[in-house]
Amino acid sequence: MPFVFTLFILGCATAPTQNAYDSATPEQIKSFKRERLPFPANIKLTVSQGAFGKKSHMEPGNEYSWDFDVPYGTSVVSVENGTVLEVWEPNGGGGCDPKFKDVAHNIKIEHEDGSVAQYVHVSSKVKPGDQVREGEEIGVTAMNGWICSPQLHFGIYKSKNNLYNSPKRETIPVVFDGLPNSGKALEGTKAMVSGELEILPVNSSPEEHATVKLMNELAKKYDLSPYYFTKKIQVEKFAIPHDYPILTLNTRHNSNPDMLLSTFLHEEIHRFLSGPNDQKTQKAINDLRKRFNHVPVGGVEGGKDEESTYLHLLVCWFELQADKNYLGNEKAYDIIKKADHYAWIYKQVLAHEKEIAKLIRKHGLSFYPAVEVFASNFSKVKTDMLAVDSKISEMNHEFDKVPANPKSKNWIKTKLKHMVKVDQFVRVEAMNIPFKNGYSDEERNEFQYIMVSRFKKVDSANTKDLKELLKIYPWFTISQFAKDSDKDAWLLVQHADLDSEFQKDVLKVLAKLASQHETNLSNYAYLVDRVQSSFGDPAKRVPQTYGTQGSCVGVGKWEPLPVEDPINLDKRRSKVGLPPESEYIKVFKNICH
Repeated sequence: MPFVFTLFILGCATAPTQNAYDSATPEQIKSFKRERLPFPANIKLTVSQGAFGKKSHMEPGNEYSWDFDVPYGTSVVSVENGTVLEVWEPNGGGGCDPKFKDVAHNIKIEHEDGSVAQYVHVSSKVKPGDQVREGEEIGVTAMNGWICSPQLHFGIYKSKNNLYNSPKRETIPVVFDGLPNSGKALEGTKAMVSGELEILPVNSSPEEHATVKLMNELAKKYDLSPYYFTKKIQVEKFAIPHDYPILTLNTRHNSNPDMLLSTFLHEEIHRFLSGPNDQKTQKAINDLRKRFNHVPVGGVEGGKDEESTYLHLLVCWFELQADKNYLGNEKAYDIIKKADHYAWIYKQVLAHEKEIAKLIRKHGLSFYPAVEVFASNFSKVKTDMLAVDSKISEMNHEFDKVPANPKSKNWIKTKLKHMVKVDQFVRVEAMNIPFKNGYSDEERNEFQYIMVSRFKKVDSANTKDLKELLKIYPWFTISQFAKDSDKDAWLLVQHADLDSEFQKDVLKVLAKLASQHETNLSNYAYLVDRVQSSFGDPAKRVPQTYGTQGSCVGVGKWEPLPVEDPINLDKRRSKVGLPPESEYIKVFKNICH
């Protein structure tokens, strides 16, 4: 890429004269910063320019930069945990022309070690101050700035005092998982981002290699991806397992795969509870301090200090749930009971498992498998909710295999259809589980309570993705995308109750398109009622126009929310192609359980 940075040069930094990749010994390469590639699993890429690339990477502050050729619209993820330092999006256009050199959109993320990653030619999905974790989506590649082919420009600065607009600007060499340990020589290399763990032996001892082999076998046997809060793992024979700066395991459990798995999960959970979730974790710890007034420190009973003991009440609780998920209850409890460390902590986890679960749920510390499931008293609910989460994950994983291409109408149609598929799974198929499986009233209430978080998660993700698509097309009109895409997009807006302003904005667009027959008139009427009914903030609710929104009030019974001018309701419905209200109500006879 020709030139990507957004700020003018201040001062006269001098570029290094030698490419560290070319001169480094294997031992020196080990000291280079090691990163995942900045894309999700299974993304194909080509390295079009590496360190000291002659096109544009010879200048100071740009020498250890990388250009990865990927299609526009490709998801970009954070290479480390960190804080969004800056999002610069001047919206000045883009193309293969020097006039765009100062308008390249970019995201800067400061890592825990003080280094700063810069992602250039992107459309951001984050804002300054956001906490992000490794592997979390932060944006998509986009055409902005001086760019002659679809790509992501990426580099890591030594610190926020060494950014491109600083006289001391300095990028640092990086070793990427899945790519050879060199810079310039990589140009033209094609690669695919691995969805697997990257596990390396520190000293290459036979014992370390055995642990690496065993850990890889476990990763193939089980779907451990929900716990990949980092995929960079190293094995050091005599190390005490730890999660930071690189997750490190030892060789102690080479003859006990279950214990190795439990140790790995334990350290990954540390990653989850730190970084972006640190504030929630601290609040949970404060509650634990009130519950457990005196805790042991050190030895085989507690953590290294009081804070560590309280933290490990959370970590070890999650470890137990993860073990149960992969190994079954009997093995999981056996591992915890036989542990020769954190003895007091594990004892409390076993004695107060349900209580700690509720505390964790209170503070929103949940991830797949969701904490709400384990907080449930009902085994049937736990089993079915795990199946629901697994199905959602499976559908998303299958779609992610399709190369992203927002400039392709066919891809957009497929994307909309996928989002609707997930939407309808949680709203129809999943919600029918209690009736299909003969739940008691208590089980059904618990299941529906847990499902609320699934609705919010799916709706938030769909709304976020739909907004990105609407940056490219104002709407998916019938003449351009056909009726199905118009309907799919409308349904997603209809369910975007967590963002009522977005619903209102789309309603304005559809109001014009409805008169031009570019969107379905009946669907437009539904959205009018949805906005008026204000499900996201019932205090703002006003009488609806077409009587399409309501709720079940009993078995086979549905009632609309308040309607304006009820006498003329059917006349209004007729004008937008809707049947009489009495006929509409009959539809819910077999829906309301």
